[in-house]
Amino acid sequence: MSAASFAELLKSWEGQNVTIINPESYSLGQLGEDLKFETYDVTLAVVGSDYVQIDFSRSQQGVDAAVVQFIPSHRIKRVSSWGDRRFIQI
Repeated sequence: MSAASFAELLKSWEGQNVTIINPESYSLGQLGEDLKFETYDVTLAVVGSDYVQIDFSRSQQGVDAAVVQFIPSHRIKRVSSWGDRRFIQI
């Protein structure tokens, strides 16, 4: 895995499955709002000039719904490749 830049590396992952690692994931639970550690599998749909778009689905009250998130590039802390798995920490 050789890339001339961070952006090129992410671009080479476009369209592939990655695992997002988010130590400050916002959630709304039974007791109200909360921040927690979370990992989830997504498709890295688009790598733009200053953002990445990830697509995944979530279940809310037993119904699956498509989710599209846009993450500013400056919020990405680390990317890792471990065997055939890819990780993006935000």
